[in-house]
Amino acid sequence: MKFSNFKKTIRLFLEPNGKVAFLKNIRNGSSVLDVGCGNNSVSLFKSINSSINYTGIDVADYNLNVIDKGLMDRYIITTPLEFSSAILNAGEFDYIVCSHNLEHCNDWRSVVKAMCSVIKVGGEIYIATPSIKTLSFPSRNGTLNFKDDSTHNEIVDFNELEIIIKSNGLEIKYMSISDKPFFMYLVGLINELPSKIKNQVLRGTWAYWGFEAKMWARKFK
Repeated sequence: MKFSNFKKTIRLFLEPNGKVAFLKNIRNGSSVLDVGCGNNSVSLFKSINSSINYTGIDVADYNLNVIDKGLMDRYIITTPLEFSSAILNAGEFDYIVCSHNLEHCNDWRSVVKAMCSVIKVGGEIYIATPSIKTLSFPSRNGTLNFKDDSTHNEIVDFNELEIIIKSNGLEIKYMSISDKPFFMYLVGLINELPSKIKNQVLRGTWAYWGFEAKMWARKFK
């Protein structure tokens, strides 16, 4: 699925510290590791920067078609128990994206440490995961409370994540434990009543509640 320039511009405006903004920042020809690469993720990456060398890693095929797999430069399937080891053995990367994957891992701390080990000096990591605050959010279809998704394993405490990141030679460029980008928040504010009535997560609902915790970090040593 092509990610148009118009859609990209809108996403950058609505979520200036989101995944699309991080991807747009990637230098041409860079090596990129996508940790948890399902749901047509490679199509998004390649539509923003087709010159990247893309490696996707996951424990199974999640909504990936033949076109998606053809866009990958390398595709690694491993097991949940060997996930961290597979990252460590994947090589070194200029950029790593881990978007809504850590909460599904058996041991998210080992996964983070593995990512820190394989990012090159000067490279950057983007992490997004449900905020610890979601444990107190109302339940809605589409996941608003952390426990709405039965495949979620353990909530990621961003205070602990920050310690791990910094102790592994990375500096934090941006961090929010409950991200509420202003313009997307306004969209969520408008949609909050329909979302509540329909018991459904709508556009902007996550931003209105601050569902996502996000971090950008750069390796300096």
